[in-house]
Amino acid sequence: MRLKLTSFFIAFFSITYIALPSIILKGTLVTDDERPVSQTKISVAGGASNITDDNGKFQIILSSDFLQGERVILSVFKEGWIINHPLDGEWNLPNIQYQSVHSTKVIIVPHGSKALWTHARIEKHIGELMTENAKLKTLSRTPRPIDFNYYFQQWAEKYGFTREEVKLQIDHWLERTEGTESDRTKGLREFFKRNLSKAAIHFMNSAEQSKSRRMSLSKLLHQAEIDEIKDRMFAGNAYTAMNKFSEALKVYRTAEKIASPEKHPEQWAELNILLGNTNIELGIRTVAEDCISHLNEAKNHYVNVRKVYTRAGDPKGWSLAQNNLGVALTYLGERTSGMTAKQYLKKATNTYYNALEIRNKIENPKGWADTMNNLGATLCDLGTISEGNIAIIYFCKSIEAYENSLEIRTKTAMPLLWAETKNNLGNTFWNFGKISVEKNAREHLEKALQCYLDALEIRTEESFLEEWAATMNNIGNVKRDLGKHSSIIEAREYFEESVDAYRNALRVRVEEKFPQDWAMTQNNLGITYWELGLRSEGEMSLEYLHNAVISFQNSLKIRTKIDLPQKWAAGQNNIGIAFLDLAKKSRGEDVRDFLQSAYDALQNALEVYKMDTLPQDWAMTQNNLGNVLFDLGRIENGDEAVKYLREAAIAYKNALKVYLKDYFPNYWRVSTHNLKLVLEELENRK
Repeated sequence: MRLKLTSFFIAFFSITYIALPSIILKGTLVTDDERPVSQTKISVAGGASNITDDNGKFQIILSSDFLQGERVILSVFKEGWIINHPLDGEWNLPNIQYQSVHSTKVIIVPHGSKALWTHARIEKHIGELMTENAKLKTLSRTPRPIDFNYYFQQWAEKYGFTREEVKLQIDHWLERTEGTESDRTKGLREFFKRNLSKAAIHFMNSAEQSKSRRMSLSKLLHQAEIDEIKDRMFAGNAYTAMNKFSEALKVYRTAEKIASPEKHPEQWAELNILLGNTNIELGIRTVAEDCISHLNEAKNHYVNVRKVYTRAGDPKGWSLAQNNLGVALTYLGERTSGMTAKQYLKKATNTYYNALEIRNKIENPKGWADTMNNLGATLCDLGTISEGNIAIIYFCKSIEAYENSLEIRTKTAMPLLWAETKNNLGNTFWNFGKISVEKNAREHLEKALQCYLDALEIRTEESFLEEWAATMNNIGNVKRDLGKHSSIIEAREYFEESVDAYRNALRVRVEEKFPQDWAMTQNNLGITYWELGLRSEGEMSLEYLHNAVISFQNSLKIRTKIDLPQKWAAGQNNIGIAFLDLAKKSRGEDVRDFLQSAYDALQNALEVYKMDTLPQDWAMTQNNLGNVLFDLGRIENGDEAVKYLREAAIAYKNALKVYLKDYFPNYWRVSTHNLKLVLEELENRK
């Protein structure tokens, strides 16, 4: 993201330096064959300007707001031509005492001129490609491989070439720079060739050289600072491309100690974006306090960027920061519970809408599609924690956002992003199916499955392992739920295919590397084992239910009460249900032991599920607890049996405080029926 440095420094120094004399920028505008360009407008930062004379000479008088040595952007208004020197028009203003003898030569060339492809320009663009790749952050769980063709197309359109011509010039650059002594050029070469580890080493070497130059040459201190910051950012970008986020964070933080919004606004802003992105990547891969700490740090970095990326001064940078802030808030919402989660997700939605005011479909189609994709994910999250018509509205808006994104993220133009959005759209259809009535539920679930299968056309195990695992986990979810809406024989096939999908995902989602994803898939696997246990008989049924308990307990190694209380409570509830069904399928003393284990797990869940904060979860667990107490009452005798039955009646009555007939007719019917049965049993015991 390029800053308008001039406008920034005007705002910052306007009071302190108001008395300084004006700076005069003198120069000559010529073509690449040294012919003067007359009667042509040339300006500084889109403001102060002059018209060249017959010899191509110009003289621009700047206001006292400009500073000597300040970096500015020159613009030439000649259709079909572009500035080749200074590179992209970037120039440092002369010192006032030397401006009378200082003259700037500005060289322009026509669009499509091969003179544009200097080593400096190619290396500048590859460096920008590295930074842009690391900065652009969406709701992808893992970094996507770099699509060089997308950037080749951008450069081709900017300079008047075909994409193939750009690729040819890059190849020539690789040939001409073979054996170079410059570590930065070596690093750029290795990055372009995807030798990322070597690239990181060369950039670190170059950074150390820049550091040495910074310390020994005071007159070049400022430029050396910028060079060191850039090189450390480049090194961090290379680590990011290797998924080595801890190493990247260390390098970025070293650069952060040098950079400041006053002295290095452009680099400082880019660095904050990179620090935010890296903290997100670490946050979604860790648990407990570290997770929330990284996500909060990411949020703070995106907020900090506003010191430089203002909506008026740099709308593109501002909208990028808004987009990424939405990502951080979404992940925070996914890792908290209750009203806190809802507040984070609503704030994320608002930041995406802010970003979309700048990232519109016409002027920035890719950015618009990225933010639409992110908005779809956040709206889906809001749907999953909402109820009734409100949930339906969120899911419909999520589907609309994803379909908008797919207008740009097509399979032909952007296959990886197309697959990502297809996968995400599948998630929304899956969640929508879970709250829908029978006919609509199956329709939504079948749409979800098709979206996942579409995504697997690109997300193959051979090419994109982590993305493949994520989609396999999702296929496990939707096939399990399709099993619930199928005939007995078809259901078993769906459930067994669901288990296979989860096992495939767990080959990649190992606990040490992806603890949160591992825990999620373990919990999902447990639910499918439980479904199979219910639909089986004898030893096979007991084996499935035991496997369900093991999977749920595995998930709680990561989903602890302190770190993820709501998910911990959900896991405890799942364990309670599995033990209850083990008791129903067992004989002898095992029955009492299983019921006691179920009782303990459900009581654990109620430590988090409270009526005032999570009423539906509380009511569900109360009903389950009533089932356990009812069964304990039926296997006991005398006063002990009566005690359990009375506690079961209380639990069912608690559930009915939430499960009102008009709002939850199905749940009301179940709990009312259960209460009637337990009251009849109590009457029989008298």
